[in-house]
This record gives sequence, structure tokens and C-alpha cells, in this order.
Amino acid sequence: MVSQVIFACISAGAFAALFHISPRHLPLSALGGLLSWAAYLLLGKVVPDLFYRILLVSILTAAYAEIVARVRKAPATLFLLPALIPLVPGSYVYYMMLSLVMSHPQDAREYLLLTTKWAIGLAAGISLVAAAEQILYRREGSGGAGCPGAAVPERTAAPSAAPGKTVEPEKAAAASGPDGREEP
Repeated sequence: MVSQVIFACISAGAFAALFHISPRHLPLSALGGLLSWAAYLLLGKVVPDLFYRILLVSILTAAYAEIVARVRKAPATLFLLPALIPLVPGSYVYYMMLSLVMSHPQDAREYLLLTTKWAIGLAAGISLVAAAEQILYRREGSGGAGCPGAAVPERTAAPSAAPGKTVEPEKAAAASGPDGREEP
């Protein structure tokens, strides 16, 4: 189990490095892979059903990514995608394709079902956390602009306004053309 968790950490870190994630965020991206695979292995003893185990692991992984993103003031994707790498159902896809090539449709169907359960569990867990984060984030009143601490301004300066003068957004939009530039 220890070696599996270590290799999950290395694979998540390598994936993050391959996609040029900042060295500042690299250790926490790799740690996400370690935690996701450790959760998968530990829940395997408690939750025997594959779908529910993957659902719980993806909820924990997405929550980890959202929390770290808030702390680091970075997009959650930087931490979520590398953490999910150890959870990709590659072996099931491989065995499904092998069964198809070897003309074993019953085995291929079984592996397809396992792959589908796995993928839906991952997607559902991530979606639940994203939805919960959006609901909680809007209740904080931060403006919901998609980034921690971002606020949506009530008034904006129009291109035609004098320096230091603000105009309502509707008036600013009316003063500009369809491409957003000021009309003559």
C-alpha cells in the first residue's frame, strides 16, 4: 500500500510538471494524487461497491482541490487534475479493448460497465463539490466572479465618459457599438 501511494504521488507530480504547473503549486498538486489514491485504498476496505467508493474519493479529492485553491489563491484545476490522475480507470479501458480484440464480448461488456461506473462516479463527485462550492461562495457575498476575493463593480467607466466620471453599465453599452468600441 505504501509503494502504491508513493507512486500515485510521483505520477500526479509528473503530470503536473508535464503541464507546466508552477513550481510553487507542484508539491500540493502531487500531494493531491497521494491523498486521492490513499483514500481509494482505505475506502476499499469500508465501501465495497466501486461506484460509491469512487464517488466518495472524488468528493474528497475535489474538496481538497477547492480548499487548496482558496488558500493558494489559484484555480482549483491546478490541484484537481493532477490529483485525479491516479484515479483514471486505465486498466478497465485496456481490458475492455483487449476483450473486444480477442472476441470476448461478454468480458468487454463487463469492463465497459466498470469503466462507466468509474467515470460517472468521478464526474458526479466533482460536480457535487463544484455545486456546493458555488452555493457557499455566493452566500459569502464575494461577487461570484469565479475567483476568490473578486468583486463585481456596480458602475464602470464608459469609453465616452470624461476622466474620473462613471456611467451606468447599460448607458455604457448603449454608447458603444456591437463590437464594444465607441461609435462615432
